[in-house]
Amino acid sequence: MCRNTLYIVRSLLLSFFLLIGGLQGVSYAQQADLLADDPNLIVLTDSKDEYNLVKHGVITTDKLGTLSYRNVVKQHLQRQDKVRSNAFSHSIHITNHPTWIVFPVVNDGDTEDWFLSVGNYWNGRTGLYKKFIVYEALTNKAVYYSNENNVQERFNNTLIPIQIPIGKEALFVVEYVPEDGSLSNIPFRLIKRDAFFSKSDSYFNAESIIFATLTFGILFFVSFTRSQNNRSHLLFVIFYALAFAGFVLKQNVLISSHIWAPYIPYIIMSVMAYLVPAMSLFYLDLRKHQQNIGHMLRVTSYIPIIVLIFACVTLNDGQAFALVTSAANIICYLITLGVAVHFAIKRVQIAFNLVFGWAFVIFGSLIAVLAHCNIIMPLPWRILSFETSLVPLTMALAYSAHMRMESISRSLQRRLDMHEIEDPILNELKQSKES
Repeated sequence: MCRNTLYIVRSLLLSFFLLIGGLQGVSYAQQADLLADDPNLIVLTDSKDEYNLVKHGVITTDKLGTLSYRNVVKQHLQRQDKVRSNAFSHSIHITNHPTWIVFPVVNDGDTEDWFLSVGNYWNGRTGLYKKFIVYEALTNKAVYYSNENNVQERFNNTLIPIQIPIGKEALFVVEYVPEDGSLSNIPFRLIKRDAFFSKSDSYFNAESIIFATLTFGILFFVSFTRSQNNRSHLLFVIFYALAFAGFVLKQNVLISSHIWAPYIPYIIMSVMAYLVPAMSLFYLDLRKHQQNIGHMLRVTSYIPIIVLIFACVTLNDGQAFALVTSAANIICYLITLGVAVHFAIKRVQIAFNLVFGWAFVIFGSLIAVLAHCNIIMPLPWRILSFETSLVPLTMALAYSAHMRMESISRSLQRRLDMHEIEDPILNELKQSKES
């Protein structure tokens, strides 16, 4: 009797475990079938080194803050209408709400070592985050976890090493919570590790050109300040130092607990705009009857600062802050450009350089703020358009400095020549009077 009872218990336990294992196998098989039929499935192959996940990601904005990782996975596996309308997008624009992005992939390639990249500033990535977690749903593991209190150091937090076994599927789920007031555009990419390191050996890219330009601007005007013994060139040094600091912040800082962190780039740009009228005045050399223009430009320089103070006190929305401060900066640039055009019409040679430089900056500022706010598609060249506009501006200002130095040299030479002519005449007059 005991043996029969023991046999029955063993049989029941064995049946129970086989049933559980079978159900689990069916569950994984169903998940695999669902991924196989997923219209957003990304097939990784040998022929391609980089994949734009934005075109395939299923995006869910959690406006109420009630979604969890398990809910998002369940909804994705059960959802029928998985095709997204972001087939031509370059990056995901994330508002002030928590956002979930799901990327289904299957690895038919020759390597299991990949990077999940959130991009750099010169790739079109903008904004800061409070919380950033990457899960792999089929293995139910957190691949990457980072928040304001716990930041994992992974290649400046822009590259996350992941492994996708060859011949296997994976379902990546990203939970991204932006910093309050931050304008976030994330160009998610999946990149082969070997391909990334081979590309990183190239130094000729947008980032290096902009860094070289800003560094040249600082060093050029520092040398002019010392050689000409004219402190007015310090305006230009400060302008380029601010531009350099802003670019470094946008490029390297992804997370910060400081309340003003999302607004610092726009504060820097407002201070730069404040310097612009004084920079133009330095080159135009207004005469006494043109002092009204000088007063107008001095008043114009306060527009970005007044608007910036207003925005800091009254606005807590990142997009509104960016639009309002950028509008004030562009107005300041436009008035400065108008003055330069006025002098260019009067054939003042140096004014043509200023028209050329400030026109590029106005265009770059406008495109950049529209792209940051997702009013136009945030392509990388649009995100970088303000910093890129500083390249022709630097050429214009450097050439203007050269022209001004030559003008001063010619003026001094004329004075010396006049002295050489006047001295003999004065000596003759002196001798005639004595005689």
